[in-house]
Amino acid sequence: MKFSICIPVYNGEITILDSLKSALNQNFNHDYKVHIVDNNSSDNTLLICEKLNNTKVFIHKFDITVPAGENFQRCIDICDTTYLIYLSSDDILDSNCLNRYKNFLDMNKNLSIISRTYYWFEDDTNIPTRATNQLEKHTNINIKSNHNDLLNFIDSTCQLSGLLIEKSKIKNKIKSKPFVELPSIVLPILKTNEAIHLKYNSVAVRTSSSGANLKKTYDISAALSWYDLFQENFLEYKDLLNFLINNYISKNYESLVQIKINGGYIKFIKEVYFFIKINNKILLDPKFYIYILILHLPNNILEKIKIFYKKIKVNDVSLNNLIE
Repeated sequence: MKFSICIPVYNGEITILDSLKSALNQNFNHDYKVHIVDNNSSDNTLLICEKLNNTKVFIHKFDITVPAGENFQRCIDICDTTYLIYLSSDDILDSNCLNRYKNFLDMNKNLSIISRTYYWFEDDTNIPTRATNQLEKHTNINIKSNHNDLLNFIDSTCQLSGLLIEKSKIKNKIKSKPFVELPSIVLPILKTNEAIHLKYNSVAVRTSSSGANLKKTYDISAALSWYDLFQENFLEYKDLLNFLINNYISKNYESLVQIKINGGYIKFIKEVYFFIKINNKILLDPKFYIYILILHLPNNILEKIKIFYKKIKVNDVSLNNLIE
């Protein structure tokens, strides 16, 4: 048996059934496992999973609630197959996901990571609210790849759903810091192994229950977490390190919107200061000042601007493989 779909969950009674059914309704003729890794839920999450009474489903209940990253690590510890595929308890996996992943693995025995494009939705998976950059072609990734390709790939691994990892290649424990949990195990693997970034939306990501909407998510600076992670992994790759700092961390102006709305003004200002500290050239970027100006508007107006921006953004991309 090659594949385990691992679903870390905490109080997911509202969405877990849809996610679990998407994991079980795969058009796949080979055996696989679905692990529910429960982080000491206090609602009906486990009861809902148990009622399915499916032999593919293995339920693991833990009696201690830990940060999300530590529960993601439990998935790795539990997984007893060659490959692990993560799925959030509020997201939907495409029914052809396992088939497609297996085909790519069969074609390239050296692949240790598969990432993918994806899109966000509210209630209906056929109505995307926005999407990641939709690739023109499947892109093979290694440490020597084009810097832009590496940036897009690394960014895609922030979202755990649909990410496949070869378990034996994992070299370290997950860092329990928001936004970099999965990248913290992906980057060490990438330095010595092959990956692929697919032009395939293997998951639909639900926005309404996203952890990015929680204030506590921003207790730790996301930019600082990324900076430390890149320093730890890419010191010997100076060009790549500088590229990621200057083009990924310090110019991620869109992240400031979430921080201002959900984390508060003080955390927003601290993040801006860190952007400038690591790359003072953004002070010459007109886009930086546009964002700073807009982000001083009241949050209720910012929310309306964000909704409008999302509608424009999703119209700019050509979505394929919408999940049924």
